[in-house]
Amino acid sequence: ITDDGSYGLKGVVTEPLKALLEKGDVDQVVAIGPGIMMKFCTKTAAEFNTPIIVSLNTIMIDGTGMCGGCRVSVGGETKFVCVDGPEFDGHLVDWDNMLMRQRTYKDQEAEAGDSGVSDLQGKVILGAAVALLLILITALIRITRKRKQKTRRRRR
Repeated sequence: ITDDGSYGLKGVVTEPLKALLEKGDVDQVVAIGPGIMMKFCTKTAAEFNTPIIVSLNTIMIDGTGMCGGCRVSVGGETKFVCVDGPEFDGHLVDWDNMLMRQRTYKDQEAEAGDSGVSDLQGKVILGAAVALLLILITALIRITRKRKQKTRRRRR
């Protein structure tokens, strides 16, 4: 099914989903695709009190949750898609917030064009790398201090 009917039926994905749910043979729905599509699949599943798992595709920059680019609210809790997901209970996702956050970088994505990396993304990646380096340096300093303390205790 496609919006314009160029492949299969003309329509939106929620139409066949609703038809399947009306038959009553569906125990769970799994939705993977654009955020707006998953939002409406979730609304359709809710009409039939059917569980739905969604695979979120938010912007991910560093893959560690440090940058916060993939932050999403799930069940009133802050989650990071790159660390905690990408699969979540669709009924618990704050879709409006997630979709608004995805539009945040629309201008930078247009600027990036086919290269896929805008100036802003480059700066964020650099910032995340610097933050990670600082964390590693701090960890090394702590490890070094602990080793020195152990060495001093042994000498006593």
